Amino acid sequence: MRNMTGAQVRLYEAILAYQQEKGVSPTYRELAAKLGVTRQACHYMVERMESSGHIRRMNKHGNRNIEVQRV
Repeated sequence: MRNMTGAQVRLYEAILAYQQEKGVSPTYRELAAKLGVTRQACHYMVERMESSGHIRRMNKHGNRNIEVQRV
């Protein structure tokens, strides 16, 4: 996973695992609990990954809207 920090790799893998298990994207609350960070930190990490092109949010204001871009 090129050009990702360790935290971004963990986030990316957590999103993929959740989507494979449940068939939908996780919420920020679910991601934060999985990663052991606050929802605000999770939101910041998602924004950074979106700006770098690793993920895409289909709707900026909805839940379960993260789409993983294959790297």
